[in-house]
Amino acid sequence: MIQKVQIQRLRGVNEGALEGLTPLTVLVGPNGSGKSTVLDALLIAASPNAAEAVGRVVRRRANLDRGARWLFWRADPSNAVALRADASGRTNQCTLELRNERSEKGRVTIVCEVVRLHGSYSVDTSKHRVYLEPSNQYEFDKGETLKQFVPEARFVAACSPDQPPLTELYSRAVEQGRKNEIDSLLRELIPGLDDLRILVDDDQPVLHLVFADYSVPVAAGGDGVVALVRLSFELAARKNGLVLMEEPEVHQHPAGLRLTARAILTAIRRGVQVIITTHSLELVDAILAQALPTDLDRISVHRLKLSDGTLKASRLAGQDVAAVRGEIQDDLR
Repeated sequence: MIQKVQIQRLRGVNEGALEGLTPLTVLVGPNGSGKSTVLDALLIAASPNAAEAVGRVVRRRANLDRGARWLFWRADPSNAVALRADASGRTNQCTLELRNERSEKGRVTIVCEVVRLHGSYSVDTSKHRVYLEPSNQYEFDKGETLKQFVPEARFVAACSPDQPPLTELYSRAVEQGRKNEIDSLLRELIPGLDDLRILVDDDQPVLHLVFADYSVPVAAGGDGVVALVRLSFELAARKNGLVLMEEPEVHQHPAGLRLTARAILTAIRRGVQVIITTHSLELVDAILAQALPTDLDRISVHRLKLSDGTLKASRLAGQDVAAVRGEIQDDLR
């Protein structure tokens, strides 16, 4: 489990750190307080292949022109990014450097140097290059990748373009023996649902919601249904590892928020670490309402503030969150 992340010169954060991360870490704060940047830092620093993670971070902001440049503090390539993630005596250190060398295709190069440490000894070093094309296609060198720091780091957001197909996630969740868990959750959300099945449409696998006398693709079920289905699949498909979620409350009504909270709590109980950003007081309330007494030790809320590039955080343990609910309301509204 990742317990600490340090950030230097990534996006809007010139310097900052978060400590005391727990199996469920909730990041709150007003817009522009650095919540998304913390998720980006964790995805890159905790991934076994930093170059691939950089590509995912750039891809999820596809609307940015020359998106790679905006990874760097004040979009200045001379401000090399330095990241560090610590977990149970293991450390990943990443340095990202942008080279403005342009080929005839107009591509730029980010060089990622990653060192994995155990104590004071360097265990593994790997250099990667990620080529960022104007067409937003990404290539990665086939060089040595790091041994896994965490089993897997996944980023989940309702609006992210870089997401695996639902059929793939559903298959992985069923392989993990979690079909009943998913069915129970979704039947509460969707009245009359009998089953989920992968059907073939024009030679392509499509996940369907199956009712007594008809079926429809999940994608036709509305944004709230699709968002909760994806979230529940992502969590159910994992035995452990790190899942990063940006505003899981998007498109959800109150019943959906309660089911979202249940899916998150179920995941952390079996060893998945979940770190979320949120603007929803209702989601925080739903998590606390469904948390068992033993869950509270696994939960923390971090209130973020970004001032002139310096990221500051105050931490609340799970047992204390309900008592100061009124104070964090200002961070969520």
